[in-house]
Amino acid sequence: MKRELKMSHLFKVFLVTLLIMVIGIVLYLNTFALRQMRSKEVEKEQILLGNMVRIWDLTLTNNKIYIDNYMVTNKSIVSLRMEKNPQNMIFALQDIQSDLNEYSLLDYGMQEIFFYSGKAGEDGYLASYQNSDDRSTMMKTQIRQVIDLCEAHGTIGTWALEQWNGKNYLVYVLERNGDYMGCWATLDSMLADLTPEITKNQGDYHFFISNMEGLCLTNGYLQGQTVDLKQQTFYTEDESHVKYLQVSTTSELVPIHFVEHVEAGSMEEGMLKARNIMIFVAILLVISLAIWSTVLEYVLYRPIRALMANMSQISEGDFSVRIREKSRLKEIRLLYNSFNEMAHEIQNLKIAIYEKEINEQKAKLEYLQLQIHPHFLVNGLNSISAMIDMNKVIPAKEMCGYLADYYRYQYMNGNGLIPLQNELEHVDTYMNIQKMRHPNKVEYHCDVDPSCGMTLIPPILILTFVGNSFKYGMNMQNYKNVIYLTVKKTEGSTIIRIRDEGMGFPETVLEQIEKDEQIMQKDRVCIGIQNAFRRLKLFYRENVKYRVYNENGAVVEIEIPSQL
Repeated sequence: MKRELKMSHLFKVFLVTLLIMVIGIVLYLNTFALRQMRSKEVEKEQILLGNMVRIWDLTLTNNKIYIDNYMVTNKSIVSLRMEKNPQNMIFALQDIQSDLNEYSLLDYGMQEIFFYSGKAGEDGYLASYQNSDDRSTMMKTQIRQVIDLCEAHGTIGTWALEQWNGKNYLVYVLERNGDYMGCWATLDSMLADLTPEITKNQGDYHFFISNMEGLCLTNGYLQGQTVDLKQQTFYTEDESHVKYLQVSTTSELVPIHFVEHVEAGSMEEGMLKARNIMIFVAILLVISLAIWSTVLEYVLYRPIRALMANMSQISEGDFSVRIREKSRLKEIRLLYNSFNEMAHEIQNLKIAIYEKEINEQKAKLEYLQLQIHPHFLVNGLNSISAMIDMNKVIPAKEMCGYLADYYRYQYMNGNGLIPLQNELEHVDTYMNIQKMRHPNKVEYHCDVDPSCGMTLIPPILILTFVGNSFKYGMNMQNYKNVIYLTVKKTEGSTIIRIRDEGMGFPETVLEQIEKDEQIMQKDRVCIGIQNAFRRLKLFYRENVKYRVYNENGAVVEIEIPSQL
């Protein structure tokens, strides 16, 4: 059985659902949306940083290619290697110096490019600036020191990270036949070249270069500190404890990390404002829902509950109920007035219907009794007269007694309910009269549960069907009227069964009884059975059950509830 829903329940479910949705949106903005936005921002910064690093790797590759090609294809270097005349060697070195100066004008990101010829001795040290602020030329001894470091570390021919004079350098040195050519740049100059515009605003974005362990190798931001490159967030160690999003990219040519820190607050500020607005809206919504719930409870739900309670009373049969409450809502007042008018009309209509039905039943019962009384009385008197003629005084006296009991019962009982025991005694009187009128032609078998004696039934109910069986239920084999009456008790009801051994009901009569139509038999209207069934419905309504069928004769079964 489905559970009934109430309007107040539906409204509360709607309010709770709406509140859950608002809370869900707030939680989404606070967790998933911020996290997703943070991930997208990190991904975007990762792409930007990766593009800048690839540009710088391309710059390193171009410098390497230039040096490699120059050492192999430059005619001045070939001449320098083969020349024995000192004057010509000077000319060759001048040509190499000129080439270095021209390359430095292209600004390929190196702070210095140098050449050293072992054959030329101290005059073989050449250098040219590409991108240096202090314009200070490294001494020949320092150039020799760089070459020695690369040879000692085995990094000749590859880009290497070296440190001297307290600075970190990226160095590339190539050796061919005792000649050395190379270039270098500090990590600080690389960082400035990578982000010339962004690094001007150190408030929101911070860049640095670290080694593979996360140690910051550049000056300024986080100088000398170590960070965990596996983390996506970074918190400053000062009192502000600012939160940053950490993005890093590794160079493909040098074992270093380019790291960017983006202040999370600047990115999440807009989302946090939206979250705070949603929280404020949720609080206002909760307060509004509470106020509206109270108002609706007073203005709408309480009147509706009062209306439902009065409707329940009407459904239980109390048609005198009226709604006395007042309401400020015009619609509710109209509904109350309509309900009161409807209840009044139903009450009047119900009384009229009951009175009409009772009057009809009384008229039919009286008509049935008038039909039975003269016929039965005349037959009884004729039987007494015959007995007197045959000088059977005692049987005639008994017959008079039976007739007196019979008619006394008929006129003493009105249309109310009587105990079943009284009806059974009346049936016995009737059968005794029939046995005296038709000796050896009547058999009456009665099996009654003693506990059924006080069951209330309409008067003349059983007699109607017993009389019908006596009239139409003769056994044509032995020309006897055999009638069986059984009354037994079941859980919650009493079952009365009347059966004879006659020809049974005609099929047309059974159909008329089933359809509650007028019963016709031999062109005569038979109102006895129909009257009995209608009186049962009048007293017991839908609680009574009856069945009429044939089973070696006519059978009538009536199931009466133990309590009305």
